[in-house]
Amino acid sequence: MALGVKWPGPPNQRRRCFLGLAPDDIVQSMNASWIVANMEWVLIVCGALTATMLFPMIAPRLAFKQMFGEVAEGPLGELLTRNWGQMIFATGLLLIYAAYHEEARLPILVFASFTKLTFATLVLLNGGRYARKLAMPVAVGDLSMVGLFVWYLLAVS
Repeated sequence: MALGVKWPGPPNQRRRCFLGLAPDDIVQSMNASWIVANMEWVLIVCGALTATMLFPMIAPRLAFKQMFGEVAEGPLGELLTRNWGQMIFATGLLLIYAAYHEEARLPILVFASFTKLTFATLVLLNGGRYARKLAMPVAVGDLSMVGLFVWYLLAVS
């Protein structure tokens, strides 16, 4: 049984819940084996996409203008933008590392999920301001990645 879910009683006497499915049927329908079998590639792709955020470190004004439609002005804005880009780039490298080092996946996935969820939440809370900017599809992409990470963590727990 996936995720170690056990329903009390013999299989023919299991109680049914949502849409007539037993809890272990719902877990089986998640196809947990797919995410476990393909997590290496998922991490490589997600890590590579995340690592593209090195761009703000190289060209902070242009990156913010494209992403948010505005620029963080002055030396402090440039410093924070470059640092932000470097941290996201490092998160991408960590995701790629986790693809090859299964023992490191849990802390890396928790960290990456937290940072991606934070960014997505902030963008969505300011949705009207960034609805037509590049920040919105990036936030949706980050939420998709978090969904994959959570799916994997549930499948291996």
